[in-house]
Formats: sequence, C-alpha cells, structure tokens
Amino acid sequence: MAAITNRLDLTIVGVAALTPARATALPTRRRARPTALLVTSGTELHMVSLAAPPTRRVRRLAGGFTAPAGVALDAPGRTAYVIDLDEVTTTYAVHAVTLGRHVVSKLIHQGAGAPGQVGGSGFRRLRPP
Repeated sequence: MAAITNRLDLTIVGVAALTPARATALPTRRRARPTALLVTSGTELHMVSLAAPPTRRVRRLAGGFTAPAGVALDAPGRTAYVIDLDEVTTTYAVHAVTLGRHVVSKLIHQGAGAPGQVGGSGFRRLRPP
C-alpha cells in the first residue's frame, strides 16, 4: 500500500481498502484482493484504483469536510463512513458516503468533543441530527 500511496500527490489522513463482495455465502480460505483504496485527504474523500499503473485513476467522491480524521467501510463495502473533526468548535461528525454510480454524502451523527479514536457498530440505528 505504501508503494502506491507514496506516488500520489495527496496528503493522506485515513485509508480503507475496498474489496469486491463475495458472490457466495460459503466461507473462503483467502481474502479477496482489494480493488481500490478510499483515502481522506485535505477536505475530500478519494477513491484510488489499484489497477495496473497505466489505468490507475484517482476519483474524488465527496468533499466539504472540515478535517476528515479517517474512513471506514461497512461489511458489504457499499457505504464509507467518514469521521470529520472540527477542532475550533471541538465537535465531530460522522458522514455516510454511499459508493456507486451516484455518490451521496449524508450527515448521520454529530457530537461534542474531540474523540481520539472512534469505533462504531449498528450505524443503521443512528438518525440524522
């Protein structure tokens, strides 16, 4: 991963690997190879293709974040969750970014404080503020 990210003209804050969904419910012995990296940089979320170098592309998915601290994917790999920190007002926000043809970014949670590490489960139960 470092060999790929070192050649990008981005200041990378958070990274998540996007792997293809399995077509079977049976357990597999090996992990699927990642097809892309989700990268937070500056105030934006980018998708970096892991294709061969001539066809490798960087696609901007979403922007307008204050200071994205990291990115995580749900199990199927269809939604990315971006943690956005605002150090001036000491608040944080969780944005859900749906991945697909039409990328949609939606604020799903806001809170006071500046978390050092955010972990979550059951994001389905969170409601927009």
